[in-house]
Amino acid sequence: MKFFSLVCLTVCLGIVSFSPLHAQDSLAASSIDIGYSLSYDSYASLAYSKGWFRSEARLFTNQTFLNQQDFGLIGTGYFHQSPDYRFYAGLGLAIDFWGHDFQASLPVGGILYPLANKDFGIQLEISPTIYDQRIDYMQGSLGLRFTLNDGSRKQRVRDSTVTIVKYKRGLYMTLADIGVGPGVVYSIYANDWDWHVGAGIWPLAIPYGGVYYHFRKPKPTKRIHPYAGVDAGYAFTYTPGLVVYVPVGLQMVYENGFTWTLEGSAIYVEEGFLPWCGIKFGKSFKR
Repeated sequence: MKFFSLVCLTVCLGIVSFSPLHAQDSLAASSIDIGYSLSYDSYASLAYSKGWFRSEARLFTNQTFLNQQDFGLIGTGYFHQSPDYRFYAGLGLAIDFWGHDFQASLPVGGILYPLANKDFGIQLEISPTIYDQRIDYMQGSLGLRFTLNDGSRKQRVRDSTVTIVKYKRGLYMTLADIGVGPGVVYSIYANDWDWHVGAGIWPLAIPYGGVYYHFRKPKPTKRIHPYAGVDAGYAFTYTPGLVVYVPVGLQMVYENGFTWTLEGSAIYVEEGFLPWCGIKFGKSFKR
């Protein structure tokens, strides 16, 4: 397992380091930020970013049956950023202080800056964890970040606007979300309301339905906009019972209809309300 985790980390960091997507940012200014995130395995962290590359050290503040690690190193690349948000994906490695156990992870997340003071941010992340050469469990986290020094803000390009398009429906794949693992959801849009039904596939076999409200005003032409809502369903496997999911997130729609979302949430299961996260991606249709 140690060898497998180290190979995963080396390969991922190599791909991220030589990615041509943001080669022009190699000489960009750097930024440093600190934060604390709530999850099954809550952690304090210190991060350093330069251009499109982000490295982060994490110190886990509570140990659970899911995680006996003490310290983590994360290497990610920003695939979309502006003064108001930064989205990233990469790979991480968590270890205990004695070096006895390793876990690899595949974090995908974003840092949102909703206030006028862009030093304060909200971090949302979902992270499948690899243990014993397989995806062992999925973890979501929600946290706060404070930027100590940001020399890169002026170099970020603000998100462009697009022609208003009235999409009527959409079909999306989900990761984490109310189903905890992968799933599928079908949406019908009525003005700014998103009415949808879906199903989690694994580990919770859960049919569900819900409604979200999209806050498109006062800038309806922005490519990206926030939303909030609620889902409810019934889990038939793992921990049978009622599941309630309350997300707050961002949806981004491209001109060809390709859509993805990133959300932080609270999920109610047998243990009570827990911090969680979710990602959706798929296609929105005009008819």
